Amino acid sequence: LPVQPPFITLYENNFSGASKNLAEGRYDYYELGRIDNDRVSSAKVPKGMKVTLYEHGGYSGRTLVLTQDATADFLIKNKFNDVTSSVLVETESIEDEKSVPVVVPVKKD
Repeated sequence: LPVQPPFITLYENNFSGASKNLAEGRYDYYELGRIDNDRVSSAKVPKGMKVTLYEHGGYSGRTLVLTQDATADFLIKNKFNDVTSSVLVETESIEDEKSVPVVVPVKKD
């Protein structure tokens, strides 16, 4: 059964190789599909979603929170390439009816 959007996608390489789509929820290392433990190298994170990468299984150890796409270079820079063992995927409440869109003016040079 395919995962329905919204979902994040974890990749074994830089947006290539083995991948796994994850909807909102908690995933330990044995639930990451074809991506082995300590093999996550990039992530696609759609607007309104947040993923917390955990260094160890059972949602422990160091963490890295992503709210946008993360390349392998980004994970390397943050010392988080090939260390993820568990994941928490959350949606930020964008469907809140009371929320008002904020328009930020773009400065032209």
